[in-house]
Amino acid sequence: MQKQDRLLELIREGKVEEEDILEDFQRVDYIAATIEEIKKGHKSLNLWCQIQKSKEYPWLRIITAREMNNAQKRRYVERLKRRG
Repeated sequence: MQKQDRLLELIREGKVEEEDILEDFQRVDYIAATIEEIKKGHKSLNLWCQIQKSKEYPWLRIITAREMNNAQKRRYVERLKRRG
């Protein structure tokens, strides 16, 4: 939970850009993606993901994927980066 709180705090302060989030948080339970990336990629994550909308930052979606292992998270982030 601390990493999620830290992520949201940094975003609110304007200290984190989208690319930074993908880079810094790819090994934790919370992976950020743009709306477009979610539309293209979220179905591949199956039912163990919950997508939450950030009201303050409408471009941001936090994907909660507690059951994903680190390898799955890394592969997902790499797919997002290739699309961008």
